[in-house]
Parts: sequence; structure tokens; C-alpha cells
Amino acid sequence: MSCAKDLIKWAASTFGSLKKKIRKVEQALGEAQAGRVDTQMLHNCTRLFAELDELRRLEESYGFARSRANDLRDEEHEKLQSVVSDYFAELFEMEHPSNFNEALTGLNTMVSEENNARLEAEQSDFPCYEKRGEGKDRSIALKLDMMKAYDRVEWVFLEKMMAKLGFSVLWIKRIMDFLASVSFSFKVNGVISGEVHPFRGLRQGDPISPYLFLLCADSFSSLLSRVARENRIKGASICIGAPRVSYLFFADDSLLFAKATLQECSVVADIISIYERASGQKVNLDKTNVTFSKCVPLDRRMEIVETLGGKGG
Repeated sequence: MSCAKDLIKWAASTFGSLKKKIRKVEQALGEAQAGRVDTQMLHNCTRLFAELDELRRLEESYGFARSRANDLRDEEHEKLQSVVSDYFAELFEMEHPSNFNEALTGLNTMVSEENNARLEAEQSDFPCYEKRGEGKDRSIALKLDMMKAYDRVEWVFLEKMMAKLGFSVLWIKRIMDFLASVSFSFKVNGVISGEVHPFRGLRQGDPISPYLFLLCADSFSSLLSRVARENRIKGASICIGAPRVSYLFFADDSLLFAKATLQECSVVADIISIYERASGQKVNLDKTNVTFSKCVPLDRRMEIVETLGGKGG
């Protein structure tokens, strides 16, 4: 908008208050014409006519400058609106997720027929650690941050997830219709414009959205639990005799634990990749940190960070 603002500022300083000046000259001209006709009167009238013509020429130029400034402002507003609209259209565009069967491996039916009957009977409305080493036990902690976690949830994955868990067809359809009912507009420089119809994502602020997100995250939890049961990742223990922990989830943040070996870290990386491809989630490497126990050597740390991505700690 700077070009249009600069043009308007220049026009105002150059032309000033033209209408007031024109009225003042017209008044002076009228008074001169009402006087006695003589050489001085004719001279004054000639001068005032020339001054009035010049003011009207400036008024016409000022009008053109204002018109051009408005055109520039409209053009820049349209460009900005297009940038905003394109960004959100791309954000909410489905990315053709895949590997559903692999991502849903290990999940069992959790919703009984009795649960479904209760769901279908209800008329639901959806309103709009100081780092410490572990002695000789070489371990890592991987803190994941999912990039725009709610906005990237693929609806087709959520649908398959609910079906896998045993939700009824009627309930799943109700949820999917609710998700598809939304559209977004944008407020650019005080003007509401544009309209985007998303094909993925959960609405922030809706009471049911956190639960739908947790359903998707349950796939990630199931994948990690399966490889832990198969002893492919060992997790970490806070003290002797305590149970080993493989992962902790906090909303869209995840904390994963494993032995500091390339083998276990490769298993973790594969699980993250499977979950990303199926769910639409994407790990934000800029906010992902890998923390090592004190006895992990530097060369091993560098290999693990390269395998997992993120930042070493």
C-alpha cells in the first residue's frame, strides 16, 4: 500500500485545498465584475480568469492522481488478498495421504455396539526436566513438534481411523459432514473478502476438535506401542526398577525415548514417516530437539541427529 499512500500524500502537499482556493477566486472575480468598468477592473478580471483556469487544471490533475492512487491501492489489495487466499487454500488442500493400513496396524476395535447406539441416539451439536544422564544406559529423548497440527489433519485418515476403532457408519458420516460444513474468509486491511473451502484440518476452538485430533494421534501411539512390545525400541527408565517409558504425548507435542543406537533411532524415524504419510502431520524440524544422556559419544550423537533430523542437545 506504500505506493498509493505516497502518491496521495504527494498530491495533497502539491495541490493543497483546491476547492477552497477556487471558491475564493470565484468570489473575488464576482466582486471585480460587479465594480465599475475601467482599465484596472479589466486587468483584475483577466488575472483572476487566468488564476481560475490554472486552479481548475490543477483540480483535474489532482483528480487523476487520486484516481491513479485508488487504482494502485485496489491492485495491491487484490494482490495481497490473492496471496492470503492462496496460502490458506494450499494449507487446507488434501495431500493424497497413503499407507493407511500400515499406520493403523495394531489398533483394535474400541467402540462397542452399545457405545454406538448411545452416540447415534444423542442429538449432538458441535458449536462453532533438568537434563540428566542415565549412567551407563545410553539413551535419547526426542521432542517432536507437529507443524500446524490441527490444520494438517487429513479427513480421509480420520474417517478410516474412526472406522478402524469401530464407530458406526452413521456417526462417522455425522462427523465428516460437520468437518465439511466450514468455509473461511479473510480480513485484509479491514476488508472481509475471499472464500476457501478446506479439504483437511480441524477447526480451532470447536469443543470436539481436540478429541478428533486425539483419535488421529492414537495411530501414532499404537505404532510406538507395537514396536515397544516387539522390543525394537527400549525406551528409558528414570531409576532402577522403574518401568521403561517409550513415549509421552502433550497435545500436539510428543516426547519419544529410545536407546542411543542407530538401529532403534531408524525404527523411530520409520514410524514418524509412516504416520506423516497417512495422517498429513508433518514434524517441524526447527522445533524438534534430540537430547542425549551424558555418556553418548559425540560421533554417535551426530549420526543419530542426521538419522532423526532436528537439533542435537
